[in-house]
Amino acid sequence: MYRDDRRPGAGCPQATSSARTPRVTPKRRGVPLFIGQLDWDRHDRHLLTANYYASRTACPSHRPQNRLLSLLRIGSARQKVIRRLSVGREQLDRIRQIGFNQPTISFLLAAQATGASLDRTLTIGRQNLFVTAEMLTRAYADAGKLIDPALAEQVVRECGGFGGYAESFLKHMGAREVESLDASAYEHATHIHDLNSPLPNHLTARYSLVIDGGSLEHVFNFPQALKNCMQAVEPDGHLALITPANNQFGHGFYQFSPDLFYRALSSQNGFQIQLMLILAAHRGARWRSIVDPAEVGARVTLTSPWQSLLFVLARRISDVEPFTTAPQQSDYTVAWSDPSRPVSNRLLLYQRLPTPIRLPVKAVKMLLGTTSGPGHFHRVDLAQLSR
Repeated sequence: MYRDDRRPGAGCPQATSSARTPRVTPKRRGVPLFIGQLDWDRHDRHLLTANYYASRTACPSHRPQNRLLSLLRIGSARQKVIRRLSVGREQLDRIRQIGFNQPTISFLLAAQATGASLDRTLTIGRQNLFVTAEMLTRAYADAGKLIDPALAEQVVRECGGFGGYAESFLKHMGAREVESLDASAYEHATHIHDLNSPLPNHLTARYSLVIDGGSLEHVFNFPQALKNCMQAVEPDGHLALITPANNQFGHGFYQFSPDLFYRALSSQNGFQIQLMLILAAHRGARWRSIVDPAEVGARVTLTSPWQSLLFVLARRISDVEPFTTAPQQSDYTVAWSDPSRPVSNRLLLYQRLPTPIRLPVKAVKMLLGTTSGPGHFHRVDLAQLSR
């Protein structure tokens, strides 16, 4: 059996007398700042840390007769290290559910300040509340609002604590009715319906706010799923989407670009984009708005080492049938309408650089990330939006 306090070299033929058992002590206990969709990397890093130290502590031998014992030691050490980390296995499993984390709450507060009404709210899937009282207080502060710490404690407690369902939080924000829609009854959603199929008539034009906190990327028939969400919004109501944009390979069926939502949620389909924001999954990340590619006549792209999410808010401005004409990517529409329009030669200039210069430039681009052009992304202060 693995023991933390075993003597150096005991039961391990590879260990030397100077080897010591590494101990993993988190620098900060409790739940981290970002939990949920925007902090996958940190919690996966916890597991990687556990694997690393478990293999170091167990010291697996290359001798065939000791491999089984070494594997058993690695498994035991891994479980022990995970239990010491600030987020345990049960919370890691709950984090992988859809829900409201700190940035999502800040975004919803900004959406409310922009004019979105939560009076009758529909969530796509039952949303979990992945915040503590302290994190909820910071989410309000990021959006330029204040909440009493005692009230924050009460809201989180009414939701069932960290990872509980978020209906009580939405009612605290002003919702009179909160309903949910899911393809399965396993979380006891209000309405059971597969978004791959058209929306039932009794759910159309019914809600002042429809929130997708991370479901659309998991639906195979995405155009129909998005159409369903749009049709559920009443005239002058709002649609709020939080969806993956970058570096979430394998998370769902799809990752999305801003051009998709600018074209889909256009006036032709009865909607108008009010907010199109992106946020990367690291502690120093800043909110940025994204320009409509049709306005600049070029693709608006982002290359980044971080996972990133799109936060979209759109208002329904007319009661028309969405997607009677299929949306087209904006740069192709520009090219078809004006073939003489010059094409950006930034890539050609990069390819003409000498190899000794091109390689360092490529390394810097991979580490820091690049955007398609100046003015395509603008830093945004949510507190200013909320005023």
